[in-house]
Amino acid sequence: MNSLHPRQLSIVILTVLALALGGATELWAQAVVAGLAGILILLAPPHHQLGRLPNILCLLFLALALAAFLPANWTTLPPWRQHLVDDLHVTLPFTRTPQPWLTLQACSLLMVGLVWAYYVLNQRWDSEQRLTALRFLVLGVAILAALIVITFTLGWRMPGWNQELNRGWFPNRNQTADVLALCGIVNYGLIFDRLRKSRFLGLFWLLALAPICTALVICYSRAGILLFFTGICLWHLWPSHHRKSSRSRIKWTALGLALGFILMAFFFLFGGETLERFQHHSDSQAPTMQESEYRILIQKDAFLFSLQQPWFGIGLGNFEALFASARHASVAQNRAIHPESDWLWATCEMGWFAPLILVVAIGWWFSRCFPFEPKQGESLRRAAAVAVVMFLLHGLVDVSGHRIGSIGVALLLASLAMSSHSRVSIPVLSWGSLFFRGLAGLLMVISAWWFASLKGFPVPPTTADLVRLEGHSKIATATGQIESMEKLANEALHVAPLDWIYYFQRARAEVFERGKLSHAIDDFQVARALEPHWARLCYDEGVIWLSVNQPDLCMDAWKEAMRRNPPDEAQLYRHMLELSRTNPLVCEYLREFALEHKDCLNLFFGDSSRDDAKKTISELLVSDPDLKTLSQEQRENLFQIWWFKGDQADLIRQLISHEDWQGAGWPFLAQSYAQQKDFQRAWEMVTHYSQPPNLPAPVTDRPLADLERDFYSRPDNIATGIILLLAQIKADQADDAFVTIHAVEKIPNSPKYVFYLEARLWAEKQNWEQAWNAWWNFYSP
Repeated sequence: MNSLHPRQLSIVILTVLALALGGATELWAQAVVAGLAGILILLAPPHHQLGRLPNILCLLFLALALAAFLPANWTTLPPWRQHLVDDLHVTLPFTRTPQPWLTLQACSLLMVGLVWAYYVLNQRWDSEQRLTALRFLVLGVAILAALIVITFTLGWRMPGWNQELNRGWFPNRNQTADVLALCGIVNYGLIFDRLRKSRFLGLFWLLALAPICTALVICYSRAGILLFFTGICLWHLWPSHHRKSSRSRIKWTALGLALGFILMAFFFLFGGETLERFQHHSDSQAPTMQESEYRILIQKDAFLFSLQQPWFGIGLGNFEALFASARHASVAQNRAIHPESDWLWATCEMGWFAPLILVVAIGWWFSRCFPFEPKQGESLRRAAAVAVVMFLLHGLVDVSGHRIGSIGVALLLASLAMSSHSRVSIPVLSWGSLFFRGLAGLLMVISAWWFASLKGFPVPPTTADLVRLEGHSKIATATGQIESMEKLANEALHVAPLDWIYYFQRARAEVFERGKLSHAIDDFQVARALEPHWARLCYDEGVIWLSVNQPDLCMDAWKEAMRRNPPDEAQLYRHMLELSRTNPLVCEYLREFALEHKDCLNLFFGDSSRDDAKKTISELLVSDPDLKTLSQEQRENLFQIWWFKGDQADLIRQLISHEDWQGAGWPFLAQSYAQQKDFQRAWEMVTHYSQPPNLPAPVTDRPLADLERDFYSRPDNIATGIILLLAQIKADQADDAFVTIHAVEKIPNSPKYVFYLEARLWAEKQNWEQAWNAWWNFYSP
């Protein structure tokens, strides 16, 4: 059997189609893939089964997922559930999963994946069929890669592709890069396999590799680059049992090294931003924390979180909602939708038996890949096996295994890597075809359910209902439809009872309804508990309380917002001051807050009246009479406000009595002496505390007469004037320097340090008033 069977061709086409549909990450695309897979299995059910071990593993894996629907009180309640139910009085369903509808959707998707995996791994490929399937797969991905290059270069948007920066078909660029790397490894194997038969065929597949590698660079993913180059190295190092002459081995080894170095050279020459990510070891999108460090912290928190329910996990579809409250090491102003690892994600949601089952399944698959026979075409099987190994390793630090598009490619490659001689050939029993057709019917029912949900029909709810309710809620909020806002939030909470957004939306509606203030407080508390780290949530809550004149509740929310995000405390405080100008009580609370949090003190002073400034300064001196809690910069800011908005005489008395304050407050003490005509003491303060400006050094030894001639022939030239001035000061010709200084000061945009030089010259003549005036011209804005 040398031609590709229609069933096998359909598998390849459906695999590529899942990628073309945005990686099948959206529900509509998943419905399409599930429906087409069901039709294919219905028309061409498997004729063999994989064996007892794979059958048991599939059933156990599915059972682990369905265990989420067992009663919650059958096991010890986890801390998060006890807190929500006992402390916050949240009503949760009796099942172990707190969100059964979302878990049902996730289990259905898992069912689609398991059936498809069983079906694909069941295929039997001879060498010609394997070659043809790999050709179609690589060509399909190369075409999609070419579309990435075109759309990225021209700034177009492909329908159905939701990558924010237009770098691929998946929303996550790393998952696009994962698929490109896997197919790039296989393409690399195709180049060598075809070169052995025809130079033309080898060059054709080399050209096919070009768009894949270019798209891999465009994806801006370090992981994709590492997977590709590691994969081709492993392919070369994988023991080969071909009987080749020494000359032949040297020839192909040299060719492999040459091609590898060429690809690496092209990356170093044209890697652009992706290459810079390797050089800088940081992600410009996460400037506060290195990406690799952030992944490790996320995984650390996820590992500890998985220990809360190690047997059966928290239930599929619940990680994003529950993980926020379990974050400690990885706390940041973002939301973690997954634990940056396929393995940890499965462990958290399905328990620790899940990765054990996967390890056994992978071991079973790997054993079916051997032996690699000493004949033509086996190098392609090795390339497929290497690509799958890279996929599994990537799953340690990413979640490509949770995406239909990428897992579909990995499953097809896993099937193509299996040896036909090592497969267990167990015929399906007479009822087996009916069983598989029943599974096909189940896939089609799931597809129909998802499509119906997308269209808004009355079927069990899905995430599509949440998207639709969110859209209606935005309209209701914009138009002030309070009752509709609350109703929509209740409907959404029926589907996703652990989504903080809907508690927040319901509370926002209850705030404006008479008699529901306590309900709003409770719902805001639940929202905070479900999202305990994001500052914006509490800031927005405070804005809502401010709009209904609840200053105590407003300030409580705003304090929590600033506690959650200390680096942005000052920025948040500034916005709060701007919003609360018409509410005296909130302004008073913010003033008291500034007294406790000195970084906000200067912001308050900048927005305060003279009376408020005087009152705040007095209270600050009562609580901290020596200002020991203030840094040097904070003292300088305080003294500046004190001078312009407070009691200047009191400031001078304090500065005189606190010599350690004078390092920050000397400009105001000097101004006080100047106002009293004691210019000598004012100048002494300047010479003792001020930092002299950076002055240019004399740059010429030419005679002064020549320098004077140069300047007076071009009296508007600042550079020649400065050169002359510095030379005159160096020669102790003060009178001539004064003349030059006055001439330079009249030139537009002359440097301010000229006034400093003038002040120094007057001080040498002990003319303290002129020295002070010149220095003040230098110092003042």
